[in-house]
Amino acid sequence: MGKQAMNFIIRPAVLDDALEIAEIHYLGWKHAYAGVVDEKQIAAKQPDRRLDYWKHKMSDPANLVLVGAERVEGPLLGFIYGGPVLPHEITREIAHAPKLQDFDCEINIVHCRHAVQGKGLGRALIAAIAHHWQVGGKRALMLWAFRDNDYRKLYDKLGGTVFAEGVDEGAPDVAYGWPDLNRLIESCSSSARRPL
Repeated sequence: MGKQAMNFIIRPAVLDDALEIAEIHYLGWKHAYAGVVDEKQIAAKQPDRRLDYWKHKMSDPANLVLVGAERVEGPLLGFIYGGPVLPHEITREIAHAPKLQDFDCEINIVHCRHAVQGKGLGRALIAAIAHHWQVGGKRALMLWAFRDNDYRKLYDKLGGTVFAEGVDEGAPDVAYGWPDLNRLIESCSSSARRPL
């Protein structure tokens, strides 16, 4: 049986959110990427080491950082960060698939606290960032995910197409693309009603 979906409040991050975002990021790496990337890379994400990183990301107008909570004044339960498509070390392009240059916005990081995983927050964050970019005139979104990441099934369920393979933090990864932001937003809504 799937986990019960919850309703979440999604809002833009503010500088005071930096420590909670750094904590969720670190715990997300510990939970999802142990055995996928080197332990030193996980340790480097410890919250006290990443405060300046997150404050910088939130201060850059090219970036968008959104956070999710259950209540307005409640603790943060997840976040998403993205912006322009960044260069990446590509090792293989998939034949007859889109190319990196076909996308105009990128999700760089999305993590949710373990207690709310499978309850719709990841989908809500993805839908919110896609909607923001759609309103701003963007049309096609992509992201990179570690190849051995168990959470890739969410991107598959949301209709993402793997269009390239690469390397990040010394580990193999794959690029997912959604050439139609409207379809991605619709997929986030419809998949929220079905368990993973």
